[in-house]
Amino acid sequence: MTHWSKWTVPQDASLSRHAAAGLLSYRFIGEAINLEFGTHYTRNATIGRAKRLGLLIANPRQGVRTKAERKPRVRKPTPPKPKPIDIPALRCVEIEPLGITVYELTKETCKWPYGDNAPYTFCGHRSLKDLPYCRPHMAISTGPGTSSERAAQRFAR
Repeated sequence: MTHWSKWTVPQDASLSRHAAAGLLSYRFIGEAINLEFGTHYTRNATIGRAKRLGLLIANPRQGVRTKAERKPRVRKPTPPKPKPIDIPALRCVEIEPLGITVYELTKETCKWPYGDNAPYTFCGHRSLKDLPYCRPHMAISTGPGTSSERAAQRFAR
């Protein structure tokens, strides 16, 4: 159970004295008061009490700034909306799909999808051994390879 104690006049005077010196942070001021009076004030309790008393601890590097001295917030401009891109036409092969459904797919059927929206149909022709597509669809799915793969093929011949 947390023990709540009230700030006393001597504790307020100690807080004012430490804050006026401006050498310690609120954490160390709270620890100094705890050592001096046997209390258990946290950093946040010390900050809250200092605010209620109207005390300010100046940062030696920045000084104390009032609200009027603060820089106004500058809103970042919103980025422009991206322009729509043209989607290139899909590469097709000269093969007539069988138009099978997902439930009719097997290990041996080509799984190349057809259709713009659900339900999709699939090619359905016989696929290459241990591969998902038939020969024509496999050719357009793999492409010519990377430049290093093409160079390796030239030297292997």
